[in-house]
Amino acid sequence: MKCEAIIWDLDGVLVDSLELRIAALADASRQAGVPLPSQAELRRWLCHGPREALRKMPGAGTSLRPFEQFCRKSATQYLAAFTDINQTVNGLDRMGLRQALVTSRTRSDTDRWLDLCQVPKTFEVQITHSDRLRSKPNPDGLLAAAERLAVRPEDCAYLGDTVHDGVACERAGVAFLLAGWGTPDAAEVLANVSPRAVIDNPTDVLLWVSEDRS
Repeated sequence: MKCEAIIWDLDGVLVDSLELRIAALADASRQAGVPLPSQAELRRWLCHGPREALRKMPGAGTSLRPFEQFCRKSATQYLAAFTDINQTVNGLDRMGLRQALVTSRTRSDTDRWLDLCQVPKTFEVQITHSDRLRSKPNPDGLLAAAERLAVRPEDCAYLGDTVHDGVACERAGVAFLLAGWGTPDAAEVLANVSPRAVIDNPTDVLLWVSEDRS
């Protein structure tokens, strides 16, 4: 492929929300009165999405509302910034790459997350839960982003951190790049999907794009 556009995930890729998501699952465990799973279990389960993680906890239910409410309430406490994200976003701009953001979070939460981590909101396209498209692993968000960027899906790459991200890419015909700097459990993701590449650090995205386009 010749990459023309990079599509970013939010959680675990643009912003470090792993501690926040683990805390939300731990809170669900406490509320349900079930034993607190290990950190390793929570990280592995999160590779399949928070709903699947909740399903692993007897009595916790599968509604995402309490999980999202905890994340919204506790974002300032747990959310963190990744080093070199802004450098990478700006570097891709200089290289002439189109950029978009596709996330299952709402538009308001997305804007708040980016502000808290001081990530510039310079993406040409933002697809969020507020757009009412089916969430990953369905490919709808990725296909919508490619269409709005006027770039073929096969000329796009998606930076994600979970199995659902990889499956969505397979269904959309988009190259999946595993964000090794933020994935909850790289081994669990790699056991279920086959990314085009595993990117260890944000700035390595620039190297991958350069090699792909050469």
